[in-house]
Amino acid sequence: MPERFAMNLDGNAIPNAPELTWNLGMEYTWPAVGGVSSLADWDLTARVDYYYQADSYSGVWNTVRDKIDSWGNFNIVVRMENATSGLSLELFLKNVTNEEVIT
Repeated sequence: MPERFAMNLDGNAIPNAPELTWNLGMEYTWPAVGGVSSLADWDLTARVDYYYQADSYSGVWNTVRDKIDSWGNFNIVVRMENATSGLSLELFLKNVTNEEVIT
């Protein structure tokens, strides 16, 4: 039978619970794409999003091996939409900065 031991975890961070996360998103729509006659029924929408997560730990022990470094994720969406016909086209770029994150 393995030997058991007690360890005081008082003050340790809760696993997978960073102290800070935030998300910022901005979106703008250009109606009728500048008045170009062939695109008069189409609206162009651009959106950018950024998500940030502070350092956290993956385990209750809060050791160096448990630490997950802070990270951010930047995404872009461009959408063309024709409300009259019900059609839309969307281009989605995820993780634009190609940051590798271990979570």
